[in-house]
Amino acid sequence: SLNYQGPNNLAKELLDFLAETPNNQLKILDFGCGTGLCGVAVNKILAGKYFFDIDGIDISEKMIDKSHQKNVYRRIWQLDLFRETLPQQHQYDIIVSSGVFLEGHVSFKMVDILLNSLHPFGYIFFTIRETFKQKNVEEYLRYVAQNPRLEIIHDFNIDYLPNVKCKLVIGKKLF
Repeated sequence: SLNYQGPNNLAKELLDFLAETPNNQLKILDFGCGTGLCGVAVNKILAGKYFFDIDGIDISEKMIDKSHQKNVYRRIWQLDLFRETLPQQHQYDIIVSSGVFLEGHVSFKMVDILLNSLHPFGYIFFTIRETFKQKNVEEYLRYVAQNPRLEIIHDFNIDYLPNVKCKLVIGKKLF
């Protein structure tokens, strides 16, 4: 009802980005999966074009209950990655996140933490509300723009919510 377009637009960009990628078995993590909207969008747009598994993580048990109902995730964890870590065997080719880097959610330090669950040369796709980035510029520079483990490939505006400016960042883990 809010005309939330972030997950769909992130999924479209993911599909465009993967256009030159072989159809191997991709392991995808939806960080901050919430009610499962991003997982649904990724599943819908990649189904039949790529072989993939998608897992989800969220801190909220109530949100996870809703995302389970979508039946798109292989597994879902209720975790606070600031306090807990994913076991080493859970490494991903791609991490997606829509609607998490905004006021009242997680800090940009989480990007550095997420890189620990990404294969070397894996990709991370995440939305950032412009107001959040402006209020946290130093943290953004430290953990995203100047992170030695992360190469920013694209950083551009996407349609997200009406009257809400948002960027989609696509990064590549270097090591």
